[in-house]
Amino acid sequence: MHDYKKICLFLFVISLIIFFLIFAFYLSKDLSPLSTNIPPSSSSETEKIILPERTNILVLGDDARPGEGRSRTDTIMLISLEEKSKQMAILSIPRDTRVAIPGRGYDRLNAAYAYGGADLTIQTVAELLDLEIHYYIHTNFDGFKDIIDTLGGVTINVDRNMYYPLEGIHLKKGEQLLDGDKALQFVRYREYPLGDITRTEQQQRLLKAIANETLQLSTFIKLPKLLPQLEAAVDTNFSITDALLIVRLAKQFESPDIVTQTLPGTFQTINGIEYWQVNIDEAKKVVRDLFKGITTSQIFISPAS
Repeated sequence: MHDYKKICLFLFVISLIIFFLIFAFYLSKDLSPLSTNIPPSSSSETEKIILPERTNILVLGDDARPGEGRSRTDTIMLISLEEKSKQMAILSIPRDTRVAIPGRGYDRLNAAYAYGGADLTIQTVAELLDLEIHYYIHTNFDGFKDIIDTLGGVTINVDRNMYYPLEGIHLKKGEQLLDGDKALQFVRYREYPLGDITRTEQQQRLLKAIANETLQLSTFIKLPKLLPQLEAAVDTNFSITDALLIVRLAKQFESPDIVTQTLPGTFQTINGIEYWQVNIDEAKKVVRDLFKGITTSQIFISPAS
């Protein structure tokens, strides 16, 4: 059983490296997921999305400190791979999105993980977007602190001075090599005009930095040390067969067509709680369009529009 787990972890690490190769290819083009200005489709259909040969993976990241137990998820992304067209679609879902959580009523989406773990989160997102989710990857940002240190740090351009003493955040503006602790400060900072919407972009920038480090030949030499760190930081429902399938699928994405999108919505306060309010029919349409390679640059929708 121990050997089986090690094989799964090894295959998963390889698939992650392949994924980072793909992600780095996309990000090297310096395309912002919020800058693509293609008009959305005019379709008003809301029927269930039926897309064969598409693999949907829900990526969840939480910010729980050691000893805190299960917490609310900080990052929620849907990665969808379509083998025939070699398309990868990445949908970022703001954690404060107001959703109906089965058995719990309306709440912020990030509460689903605290209530019922990955299973309830998958069910909630699947109902929100009206699609099937096949796999999940859950990680704790604190666990990636050691991984980033093992990689030797990540180089990133901090685009502003980040100072928030209550969270121990103190970063100066400019390009710099961030160790694991400073990288966590970078992704935890949220004092932006659009709050978590901008924070999602920053998390994607950190992914780019990690991807760049992963591409280094020295990463393979560090695998023996990275394996136990990944085991501690990552939880997934991938079986060994699934891992092999994803590796095979990812290898086909040599020159992928990758589209990204943040789920559009508007800020709304209900009973003193601020939510990211999404129109359900519009959410399904955004997913349908995204799977066709169509994105929208209008992420914040004015309540008056």
